[in-house]
Amino acid sequence: GSESNNKVVVLNAVETVSIKLDENGSTGYHWVVAAIEGDSLQPFKGVHNEISTDRDHLPGNSSSSFYADFHVLHPGQTRIILQYLRPNAKDQPPAETFTVTLDVRSPSPAPSK
Repeated sequence: GSESNNKVVVLNAVETVSIKLDENGSTGYHWVVAAIEGDSLQPFKGVHNEISTDRDHLPGNSSSSFYADFHVLHPGQTRIILQYLRPNAKDQPPAETFTVTLDVRSPSPAPSK
């Protein structure tokens, strides 16, 4: 989540990793994957959003969570840059940028047969 912004996150023995960030669709802003620098991870399942089902959800507040899912391929570092922007406002800078470096130390062990 957002607490990992501008940090290096070490991954040990995992198969997948998911980045989850909050967004408010009623503002017109959405998170998009701006760059993937490195090859230790590969995107899978694409990006997706889930609408909040919180009972305290207020009318007019279109709260949802953005997810970007990645499959771990091998040890190494991959930097992921996400931008919070309005897709139809090409000339505007992003309202926020989220950057995280995922440092894969060891991939998930292969299942024993």
